[in-house]
Amino acid sequence: MSKGEVRSGNRGHGPPESNWLVVVVPPMTRTRTESNHGRIDAVHGARVTPIEPCPSLVGSRNIAYPSWVRLDEKAKENLEAAERLLPDEEGREGLLNAAASRIYYAAYLAVADRALRDGVAFTDDGQCYFRHDRLPRDARSWGILDTDAAEELELLYSLRIRADYLEDQVEFDEALLAYEGAERLVARLLGEAA
Repeated sequence: MSKGEVRSGNRGHGPPESNWLVVVVPPMTRTRTESNHGRIDAVHGARVTPIEPCPSLVGSRNIAYPSWVRLDEKAKENLEAAERLLPDEEGREGLLNAAASRIYYAAYLAVADRALRDGVAFTDDGQCYFRHDRLPRDARSWGILDTDAAEELELLYSLRIRADYLEDQVEFDEALLAYEGAERLVARLLGEAA
């Protein structure tokens, strides 16, 4: 295998259903092998490190959540990043698509932080995050968001999809309204001014 090459499969290491991934990188960096059976397969001439699963603890309601996640500060950081990406009075041009993405993530992280503090389990299959496509509805059903706030989060999600993946550009007025909505959500969910 050459530098930068990625291979995956079985190659006789472990049972047939065992899968692994090897990435060969320059010396002094790590090469990782992952096995769904917890085995680490040797790779000639490379250091091999396991890829850890999403770390978790069991909360008061016997629900698993990551031990290392504290999302309130990340929500505030994303809101600040969004503000820096918006145009300012001094004539700085904004990066509106990037701002829309950070705006959504500020709101997402505030909802996720509240859900984790309430003992709600992650909704993806790997139990490492809340599914974006379902979060507005889920957060409403968990009692974290009311109908208006859930609709606001849905709009922020739609704007992020457009900003990140579609040809259409986010307009200044849309970004500003989205920022104001996310700012309200973050402040309400985190119990303080963002």
